[in-house]
Amino acid sequence: MKKEDLLKRLAEKGYCEEKIEGLISEKRKALGPHVTEEGLYALIAAEHGIREAVEEPKLTIEGLQPGLSNLSLLVKVIKLYDEKEFQRGDRKGKRQSILLGDQTGKVFLTLWDREVDQYYNKVHNGNILRLLDIVSSQGPSGVQLGLGPKGRLVVEDEKKYKDLMISSKRQITRKHLDEISPGDRSIEIRATISNLYRLTTYDSCPECNRGLIKTTNNYYYCEHCKTRTTPNKSMVIEIGLDDGYGHSRAIFFGDSAAELISEAPDSVARDVQSFLDAGFNPKNVGLEYLMENKPDLLGREILISGSVNETEFKGLVINVFDVKPIDFEYETTMIFQELEDEFND
Repeated sequence: MKKEDLLKRLAEKGYCEEKIEGLISEKRKALGPHVTEEGLYALIAAEHGIREAVEEPKLTIEGLQPGLSNLSLLVKVIKLYDEKEFQRGDRKGKRQSILLGDQTGKVFLTLWDREVDQYYNKVHNGNILRLLDIVSSQGPSGVQLGLGPKGRLVVEDEKKYKDLMISSKRQITRKHLDEISPGDRSIEIRATISNLYRLTTYDSCPECNRGLIKTTNNYYYCEHCKTRTTPNKSMVIEIGLDDGYGHSRAIFFGDSAAELISEAPDSVARDVQSFLDAGFNPKNVGLEYLMENKPDLLGREILISGSVNETEFKGLVINVFDVKPIDFEYETTMIFQELEDEFND
């Protein structure tokens, strides 16, 4: 802390200039000459309950690019995924993915080995995190984050940053499945997963998210963007939903698919490849992966937002753009409100 800042803050607390100089002199005599001026003022400030103002990070997820270092971000934990063990040759390790978001987008942060242990049970879904000394890189799913040499995660007061969330301009309407129709663009559905139809992963263009062509020279080309590119890993999951009023298929893409099964697309792609290497049928390998790794998916109740299309062979299909936690207190209030409205009518 600089001396002028300390003087100003102590003056705001009612200290006169003479008393402040006395504090500084006493502290200098007690500590000796081996403490810097800045350190001396910081100690005095701490003893008197003065904290230096923290400048909020100006960088947002939208502005991230691969290859950056010493990054600071203020983000919200959207999904904390289960830690995964892996083995590369003789070395065993573990990793954990965290899906983070702010008002401009979403990004994955990966913790490795000792980092997983360091933050075990300290970071939870919904936490506001201040990321310090973070690095960015190009991952299979786009830009991804990791801890730098001195990187750390600081859990902030959620009340102070309650508005830090994924912004949405959509006006969401809650519906039952028997009420949806083609052209619905922003509906919300609470339902139970009644069937699993498919899971696929593929290499996609980081610009348009369409599938890529892998040439004989082993590089990737996007026909839509007309350019050679570095692929992202994308994932699609199709399930059946039932809410007691009706039944419909729902398709989850990218982040919504990752949120549904609490796994990042690149991690799923690696696991699916291990199934293929073990001789599983490529046509059904995605379902085999779900049944073995996500057995609790069937019968799970979920809350989603999406739009509705109609296809010739599948009928009405919900394209999901968000998976939300269920607020059971709010849901109960809604039920009582519906009953009250029904009786009043």
